[in-house]
Amino acid sequence: IVYEFSFVLDCADGQLARLRKIASPAGHLLDFLLDELKAMFIFAAVATPSTDPFTMLFLAVPMVVLFLVSEIIARIVDRRRRRNLETSALDDDVASPL
Repeated sequence: IVYEFSFVLDCADGQLARLRKIASPAGHLLDFLLDELKAMFIFAAVATPSTDPFTMLFLAVPMVVLFLVSEIIARIVDRRRRRNLETSALDDDVASPL
């Protein structure tokens, strides 16, 4: 029930932001991260052999930390690639001297 309620609120929030024209890249990123967080906790709940919530947290927390680290690394790499692409003097149709 809690998962379904969060899904309804997530959809309503997105629709409201689009209707009021206040959607932002930060809001889109936060929406994505929270969806992934829910998915990781659901996976941890299914993957743990017992019903103990601490066991679920011992599986879910490292997954969340690794996901956030990989997200940060991907953003840094994308930013560097974009910067290198902007400073490149070659057009898309010109062959590289390498």
